[in-house]
Amino acid sequence: MQKHKERYLEKFRKKEKIENFVKEEEQRIRACYGENFQGFDFIEMIVRDAVFIIELFLRKYRDDRGDFLLSKPWLTNAIKLDLQLLENQLPYFVLEELYVLAYGCSARPSFLTLSCKFFGYKEPDGGAKQDMEIKHFVDLRRHTMLVGVDQNIPKSLGGKIEDLPSAVKLHESGVKFKSVKSKDAVKPGESRRKCKPEKGLLNIEFEKREREDSCIWWLRGQVLKIPRLKIEDGTECLFRNLMALEQCHYPFETHICNYIDLMDALINTSKDVDLLVDNGIISNCVGDHDSIKEMFNRLCLEVTPSTSCYDHICDGLKKHHGKWWNRTKATLISVYFENLWRGTGTVAATILVLLTLLQTIQRFYPELFTRPK
Repeated sequence: MQKHKERYLEKFRKKEKIENFVKEEEQRIRACYGENFQGFDFIEMIVRDAVFIIELFLRKYRDDRGDFLLSKPWLTNAIKLDLQLLENQLPYFVLEELYVLAYGCSARPSFLTLSCKFFGYKEPDGGAKQDMEIKHFVDLRRHTMLVGVDQNIPKSLGGKIEDLPSAVKLHESGVKFKSVKSKDAVKPGESRRKCKPEKGLLNIEFEKREREDSCIWWLRGQVLKIPRLKIEDGTECLFRNLMALEQCHYPFETHICNYIDLMDALINTSKDVDLLVDNGIISNCVGDHDSIKEMFNRLCLEVTPSTSCYDHICDGLKKHHGKWWNRTKATLISVYFENLWRGTGTVAATILVLLTLLQTIQRFYPELFTRPK
């Protein structure tokens, strides 16, 4: 990897300006780290790593498959994971300033576009982009996950979710789980203006009525909409870094921790994972459902969340589960109206029983069915 860094640095433009900028901002850059780096050239390290990242992002954006690092997908994915670890971060302002120094103020694409392209994030639009103050790549990932989340909530501690029924118990009380697809990028040939506002991973909704749920209004259940989460080998590592970032820098805005806390409350057994996988909410790429359950149960250990942005959703779910009629109706639907054929059989049997009852009444009380003369 050091050889690749040297190769990128040799081809990079305006190296003297870049080194001068890092020398001028050395104290500001050092202040971003908790460790006092000694025993090596700090400026050389920053320059080499920053140039490597900028050059790699540019080649990825141009789809340069002749580059050794980009020609090996497994190696590219390993670099992505490394660049999202808290201990491997460079200050984002350094990368942006060096990119502008090398390619000019009107450089297109912007470094934010390059970053989102490399990691596969959806680039924030409009006002959201202007309000972003990015510390580093882990912070950038957090910003992209907060799209659509209500952040105007009281900033205080003590947001641990308590007494929320698991996914299976909620399902037994009539709550239907629905997956919401969140697109990270625009499809080829599709204009961004024509795209509907995208749902971020943390944007969870609990709706009282779903029109497409059933043609019979009283059989329509309440729907919990959760964006689809793809769980891979590096998912736990990514969440741990995001949660550690919030515990240190956003102790009163722990939205990622709140999301994990909610998922932890919903998942108590492997049956809960089965339900979420069957409904397309979780995409299991690790193979074992028990490992997903254990992952969520471990992530919230020793974590102090702030006021949850899902408090109103949890209150609604608890009230729904607490009503006996909802549980009775859910049992009725699962037993007699689980599918079209069972529902048709139930309706036919009901009609047959009614006709038999009418025939019995007519036999013993024929005067009820005769017109008076």
